Amino acid sequence: MREPRQSRRLGLEHQLLVVAREAQGVIVQLERRVERLRVKIAGDSDAFLLEQSRSMEDYCLFPEALTDAIVASTENLGDIADLQNKQKTLREKLAEPAKGQTLGWRFRKAIEEIFADSTSKVTVARLYAESCRAVDLSKAQVDPERRKRAVALVKRLNAVLKLPETKAADRIVPADAGAEAE
Repeated sequence: MREPRQSRRLGLEHQLLVVAREAQGVIVQLERRVERLRVKIAGDSDAFLLEQSRSMEDYCLFPEALTDAIVASTENLGDIADLQNKQKTLREKLAEPAKGQTLGWRFRKAIEEIFADSTSKVTVARLYAESCRAVDLSKAQVDPERRKRAVALVKRLNAVLKLPETKAADRIVPADAGAEAE
């Protein structure tokens, strides 16, 4: 009677061994893909270096919309009863002078300090993109220096990524430049 149980157990062990070997093969393939991707990224990484003391957030064209997005990203952090006070404090911190720190670093540190938690930069980016869609470009006031930096970054990224050229239906023109801007 023990033989059937042993053979079943050996059968299960054999199946587990086969599954483990297959999983190991998949893992090895994934590790190879990841390594190839790392090599590719490492080769391209210098193309994505930003200006000294700048993060992606420093390139946004509408800083008020970014602040709104950062604050909105904290909706699910902490106690609801104190949320408005914490969000007000966050707005005040983000309005303070930069002191040589990037906006991305400042907003992450401020959220950690105020909420003892963190928020996703992807969530902030999504909320910022949504609020930018609502901006009336015919009335938008864009700082000329901010616009210049953002356009230069986009051109660099387009060149590195070899993206097809597209033309926007609307153009963001600095308020003082009128129709003579690029």
